[in-house]
Formats: sequence, C-alpha cells, structure tokens
Amino acid sequence: MRAKVVYTDAETGNLVLVHPAYGDSVTSKRYPTEAALLQRAIDKVVPAGVTYHIVEQEDWPTDHTFVDAWEWSD
Repeated sequence: MRAKVVYTDAETGNLVLVHPAYGDSVTSKRYPTEAALLQRAIDKVVPAGVTYHIVEQEDWPTDHTFVDAWEWSD
C-alpha cells in the first residue's frame, strides 16, 4: 500500500504531503497494518473538514526534480 496523503493548506494554499511512518518499529506495534497507520496520520495531521486525497505509491512521481512545480487539482 504505502500510500501518502495530500491536501491543500487553507491558510497558505500550499500543497501538503503527509508521509505515514511506515516501517517505524514504535508505531508499527501500535498500528499493525498500513491501513491503520495511514488512518492515524490522517486523523492526526489533516485538519478537520479539509478535503484530502490518498495517493498510492505507484501513482506518485518518481522524479522530484521539479517538485516545486507540482500541482494538484480536484
């Protein structure tokens, strides 16, 4: 799975990328599945009422050369 979460910050208009702590030994004991860890990241980081999107790892660009130019549209 290794999904990431993206949303737009309401105050700045910037795209926010959330990387759950996959493979972390401490959180993996408390959240044994990747789905549970992803939900924890959403609950903890994404502000209430904000629309977010879950992007699977295989759909994420591998070339970060122009990361500042990335755009997201709903």
